[in-house]
Order: sequence, then C-alpha cells, then structure tokens
Amino acid sequence: MSKDLILCETRNGVATITLDNPPLNLVTLELTRQLGRTLDALAQDEDVRVLVLTGSGMAASFSPLMTSVLMRVPVTEAADATGVIVTVNQLALVVGVATFGTIYLNLAGRLPVSPMAGDFSRLSAHAVSVTFVVLAGVAVAGGVLAAARAVTGRRP
Repeated sequence: MSKDLILCETRNGVATITLDNPPLNLVTLELTRQLGRTLDALAQDEDVRVLVLTGSGMAASFSPLMTSVLMRVPVTEAADATGVIVTVNQLALVVGVATFGTIYLNLAGRLPVSPMAGDFSRLSAHAVSVTFVVLAGVAVAGGVLAAARAVTGRRP
C-alpha cells in the first residue's frame, strides 16, 4: 500500500491540496497519479469554487533554502548566484502556471478533450517549441557571457 502523498481539505468552497512528499516534495509518478485522482474528485464536487495548491516541508520554505545555498557563495559571485536562482524560480513559475492553467482549462471544458480535435495538440506543440527556443536562447547567452569572462578575465 502506497503512502498518501496528497492531502486534501475542503472548507467553505475552498479546496486545499498539499503535496506531502518530504523532504523536497519531488514530483514522482505516484504523486502525479494521486494528484490526478484528487483533481478528478474535486472536479465532481460542485461546492468547490477555489483551489489552493501548497507543499509541505522544503517546498514551503524557499527563503531559508535560498539563504542556506547563498551562504556558501563567495561575496564576489553573490550577484551571479542570486541571478541564477531568480531565473530558475521564474522558469519554474512559468512552467507551473502553464501546467495548472492547462489542467484548469481542461476541467472547465475550455480545451478540447480529444487530441483528435487538433487544436489542443497544436497549442501544446507551439508552447513546447517556444519554451525550448527561449531556454536555448538563455543557454546561448549564458555561454557567451561565460566565454567573455574567460577571455577578458572580468565580468562583461
């Protein structure tokens, strides 16, 4: 029998889903399955009007984690390290909004349920291609800046 990785509480029309896969709330296949079952059950509940998604453990404590990571970075490199952390955080937010936005629109009946309809698969393919192009651009820009730093011996 598997451990419950999703905790769900409903009160006054607000459903709170807590990811409970300590210590880092990693998204595993089992967590995804349990989340899907929980969302399916909530979609059938007409009293639920608001969905709150949260995490327990480290997922709920980003600030102390960021502080502990940056403590080990030399002062001269702190700006770069902070920039990397903020960039990764922003990319995670974009992916999260896209993922849960897609789930919401599917549950609300705004997207085609069948992939045969074509529209949804085209939208998904376009979103993935744009994401890959942007990530490739960021990687190239980082490589150019690193090369410039190596050649000149200082920050550009």
